[in-house]
Amino acid sequence: MLLSQTIWTPNRAEALNQASIDRVKKIVMMLNIAAKEFEEGVVDGKIVVPPEYEESQVFLQQAIERFAKLSVEITDPQKAENLKNQLINMMGLVKDKVDSQKIWEEVNSINSELL
Repeated sequence: MLLSQTIWTPNRAEALNQASIDRVKKIVMMLNIAAKEFEEGVVDGKIVVPPEYEESQVFLQQAIERFAKLSVEITDPQKAENLKNQLINMMGLVKDKVDSQKIWEEVNSINSELL
Protein backbone atom coordinates (compact mmCIF):
# COMPACT_ATOMS: atom_id res chain seq x y z
CA MET A 1 0.00 0.00 0.00
CA LEU A 2 2.82 2.43 0.77
CA LEU A 3 4.30 1.86 -2.69
CA SER A 4 1.07 2.82 -4.44
CA GLN A 5 0.85 6.03 -2.42
CA THR A 6 4.39 6.89 -3.45
CA ILE A 7 3.63 6.29 -7.10
CA TRP A 8 0.45 8.36 -7.14
CA THR A 9 1.73 11.27 -5.04
CA PRO A 10 4.05 13.56 -6.99
CA ASN A 11 7.13 14.64 -5.13
CA ARG A 12 7.45 18.22 -3.99
CA ALA A 13 9.94 19.21 -6.71
CA GLU A 14 7.63 17.92 -9.45
CA ALA A 15 4.68 19.73 -7.92
CA LEU A 16 6.64 22.99 -7.70
CA ASN A 17 7.90 22.54 -11.25
CA GLN A 18 4.35 21.97 -12.52
CA ALA A 19 3.18 25.02 -10.60
CA SER A 20 5.89 27.11 -12.29
CA ILE A 21 4.93 25.73 -15.69
CA ASP A 22 1.30 26.62 -15.02
CA ARG A 23 2.31 30.16 -14.03
CA VAL A 24 4.33 30.57 -17.22
CA LYS A 25 1.39 29.34 -19.30
CA LYS A 26 -0.85 31.89 -17.58
CA ILE A 27 1.59 34.70 -18.43
CA VAL A 28 1.73 33.56 -22.06
CA MET A 29 -2.07 33.49 -22.18
CA MET A 30 -2.30 37.00 -20.71
CA LEU A 31 0.21 38.36 -23.21
CA ASN A 32 -1.74 36.82 -26.09
CA ILE A 33 -4.98 38.32 -24.79
CA ALA A 34 -3.29 41.71 -24.33
CA ALA A 35 -2.10 41.65 -27.94
CA LYS A 36 -5.53 40.62 -29.24
CA GLU A 37 -7.28 43.34 -27.21
CA PHE A 38 -4.76 45.89 -28.46
CA GLU A 39 -5.27 44.79 -32.06
CA GLU A 40 -9.02 45.28 -31.70
CA GLY A 41 -8.70 48.57 -29.80
CA VAL A 42 -6.07 50.47 -31.79
CA VAL A 43 -5.93 51.09 -35.54
CA ASP A 44 -3.38 53.34 -37.24
CA GLY A 45 -2.20 54.72 -33.92
CA LYS A 46 -5.67 55.73 -32.82
CA ILE A 47 -7.89 54.19 -30.18
CA VAL A 48 -11.00 52.93 -31.98
CA VAL A 49 -12.47 50.80 -29.19
CA PRO A 50 -11.43 52.29 -25.82
CA PRO A 51 -12.47 49.30 -23.64
CA GLU A 52 -10.33 46.94 -25.75
CA TYR A 53 -7.32 49.25 -25.48
CA GLU A 54 -7.80 49.56 -21.71
CA GLU A 55 -8.13 45.79 -21.33
CA SER A 56 -4.90 45.28 -23.27
CA GLN A 57 -3.13 47.40 -20.67
CA VAL A 58 -4.76 45.52 -17.79
CA PHE A 59 -3.77 42.10 -19.15
CA LEU A 60 -0.25 43.29 -19.86
CA GLN A 61 0.10 44.74 -16.36
CA GLN A 62 -1.11 41.46 -14.86
CA ALA A 63 1.42 39.55 -16.97
CA ILE A 64 4.18 41.87 -15.73
CA GLU A 65 3.15 41.40 -12.10
CA ARG A 66 2.98 37.62 -12.45
CA PHE A 67 6.36 37.58 -14.16
CA ALA A 68 7.87 39.59 -11.30
CA LYS A 69 6.82 36.83 -8.90
CA LEU A 70 8.01 34.07 -11.22
CA SER A 71 11.32 35.70 -12.18
CA VAL A 72 13.03 34.63 -8.94
CA GLU A 73 12.76 31.03 -10.18
CA ILE A 74 14.70 31.76 -13.39
CA THR A 75 18.21 30.45 -12.86
CA ASP A 76 19.80 32.85 -15.36
CA PRO A 77 19.56 36.37 -13.87
CA GLN A 78 20.39 38.00 -17.22
CA LYS A 79 17.52 36.16 -18.92
CA ALA A 80 15.14 37.27 -16.17
CA GLU A 81 16.30 40.87 -16.53
CA ASN A 82 15.98 40.76 -20.32
CA LEU A 83 12.43 39.40 -20.09
CA LYS A 84 11.50 42.06 -17.54
CA ASN A 85 12.86 44.75 -19.86
CA GLN A 86 10.96 43.30 -22.82
CA LEU A 87 7.72 43.40 -20.83
CA ILE A 88 8.34 47.00 -19.74
CA ASN A 89 9.21 47.92 -23.33
CA MET A 90 5.99 46.31 -24.52
CA MET A 91 3.99 48.47 -22.12
CA GLY A 92 5.65 51.50 -23.71
CA LEU A 93 4.71 50.25 -27.17
CA VAL A 94 1.10 49.84 -26.06
CA LYS A 95 1.04 53.35 -24.60
CA ASP A 96 2.55 54.69 -27.83
CA LYS A 97 -0.20 52.90 -29.79
CA VAL A 98 2.20 51.33 -32.28
CA ASP A 99 1.06 49.05 -35.08
CA SER A 100 -0.49 45.86 -33.69
CA GLN A 101 1.97 43.77 -35.72
CA LYS A 102 4.79 45.20 -33.57
CA ILE A 103 2.89 44.17 -30.42
CA TRP A 104 2.46 40.63 -31.78
CA GLU A 105 6.18 40.47 -32.60
CA GLU A 106 7.04 41.43 -29.03
CA VAL A 107 4.52 38.97 -27.58
CA ASN A 108 5.88 36.15 -29.75
CA SER A 109 9.45 37.00 -28.79
CA ILE A 110 8.64 37.06 -25.07
CA ASN A 111 6.58 33.88 -25.28
CA SER A 112 9.39 32.03 -27.05
CA GLU A 113 11.77 33.03 -24.26
CA LEU A 114 9.29 32.01 -21.56
CA LEU A 115 8.51 28.65 -23.12
